[in-house]
Amino acid sequence: MRTIEEIKETICADFMRNESVAELFGFTPGDSFTSHFSKVSVIGILFYIFAVAAWTLEKLFDTYKGEVDTRIEEIIPHRPRWYRDKVLAFMKGKTLIADTDRYDTEGMTEDAIAAARAVKHAVAVENRDASLLTIKVAGEKDGKRCRLDAETEAQLAAYIAEILRGAIQAIPPGEIEAARALGMSKAKALIYIILPRAARIGLPAYSNEVILMLKASALASTVTLLELTGMARTIIARTYLPVEIFFAAGMFYLLMAYVLVRGFKLLERWLRVDACQGR
Repeated sequence: MRTIEEIKETICADFMRNESVAELFGFTPGDSFTSHFSKVSVIGILFYIFAVAAWTLEKLFDTYKGEVDTRIEEIIPHRPRWYRDKVLAFMKGKTLIADTDRYDTEGMTEDAIAAARAVKHAVAVENRDASLLTIKVAGEKDGKRCRLDAETEAQLAAYIAEILRGAIQAIPPGEIEAARALGMSKAKALIYIILPRAARIGLPAYSNEVILMLKASALASTVTLLELTGMARTIIARTYLPVEIFFAAGMFYLLMAYVLVRGFKLLERWLRVDACQGR
């Protein structure tokens, strides 16, 4: 993240390069801001205020970005943070509520629930291409981390497998049975029936996520990546036309969102998503 001084230097440099400003104040090529204005001059103080405001805004964006990233990891299924939370929610000796990933804790106290949760520490990490997820777990004894016993490890593995099974269970079993009745092997049924069907089921949620990520891409400008919002801010620093530039950027976002929405609607119509969901 840029410091206040770095932001002020950028503002001053753009100010000195502006041809209209140079003509007004009589600057010559190569002049520096400090050779014409002191730190306590009106323009110097004004630029410092602008720099503080920009630094505060960038700080808020960074904080917001961190909160959004954390929230996404928590709520989107099958992400490392989601798996970590599910593992920590595992309760030894308890039975899941039918067709859910939650335990029946009715009548249990908070202390009883905490005691039943055998996994006290967990971390989930993906490799670089997100093709492998590694989950490490540990219990706790006398205030120190310890390895889970064999029985608890077996129950935990079954619990995680049940969560993964739910992703495939959304596909009606009759379709899989029909594929097997037609002589398809398990591999062919997976490629030609299960995966395409799962894609149709997940497409509406995925399209929503794409639109959300498009709107959230503006956060990239806080890490000096010059996407649409970042370029708009750069142009504003040179032209001093914030309203016009941000309005144009907003129209571009609106156009991109409209194209994506129409594209996904056409894709859903082509894949007959409504029909496969019984609507």
